[in-house]
Amino acid sequence: MLPRTVATQTQHTISRPKPPARSSKISPSQYVLNYHSLLINDPPQKLFASVNITRYQNGTRTECETERNSLISAVIKILGAKHLHSTFRFPQDDVIDSTKPFYKVGINRSYRGKGSPSEIADTIRLAWRCGRIGKGKAFSSIDQYAKQFLGLDCNGLVGNYHGVSPGISIEVWGSGEPGKLLSWSTKRQLETGWGQAELATTPYVPLEPRQSLAEICDGDVLITVTPDNPYKHIALVEGITVLGTDRVTWTIVEWGEGGNVDKHIKAPTTVKLEQGKNKKFGLGFSHKGNFRYLFANPNTPWEPAKWGRCGSLEI
Repeated sequence: MLPRTVATQTQHTISRPKPPARSSKISPSQYVLNYHSLLINDPPQKLFASVNITRYQNGTRTECETERNSLISAVIKILGAKHLHSTFRFPQDDVIDSTKPFYKVGINRSYRGKGSPSEIADTIRLAWRCGRIGKGKAFSSIDQYAKQFLGLDCNGLVGNYHGVSPGISIEVWGSGEPGKLLSWSTKRQLETGWGQAELATTPYVPLEPRQSLAEICDGDVLITVTPDNPYKHIALVEGITVLGTDRVTWTIVEWGEGGNVDKHIKAPTTVKLEQGKNKKFGLGFSHKGNFRYLFANPNTPWEPAKWGRCGSLEI
């Protein structure tokens, strides 16, 4: 898909149904399980652990930013550097494997509710190396550290699963990026949260509303809209079974609250799909006074995120 030369708020139009984009990616639930059974395997540090990431974090938090700054300062001191480069490695005589690259942007995401499982695992390895975790340290266990600082939110999960920016807002997924975004100065883009990963995501937003049950497939996206139209929540669906002309059974995968895996991989449920009040969107269903609209998955060429986004390791 080619990027637009000048970004605009793209109006959805109803077109002929397209065949669903079938994905060879792991399922959304398999990806979520990587958070709940996060393996830390670092033989040189004698660090072997399985961590259950349960925290819900939407946006930055003062305590998380403070800890992120402490970690980065400790890494800089160990490396003997003046500042931390976007990609860095430890020296050959260090206990951490000197061939292993670490990415600053991944550290940032981990403390801001946007990290992939691999990025969070790297952050834990660094925190262990820098003496932030362990007996007699500031935090006695990895579980304690993860519960206090490392989590995820709903658009973080959706962006990470599709290999694009986890910072794209729910509104942008549904209605597109701000008008003339790509003509803004780099400074203005960055000031409003549009970094390299976000800009690289723009060819894949807004999502196309689903108009037919025959189009639905794993990785499609649910966007919850309240009666006064604010965008409230975003989720993924999988395991779709169409029942007749207007019902579907599926599993919803989402990160809208903290908790164990049952909070993020819901039991299969059957819903009746119908046209909502917002006519520019397609099918959806009523839920707790709101309406959850169904959109086509962005069909990106990338696997669910490990390091980097949109095919680039450093963004």
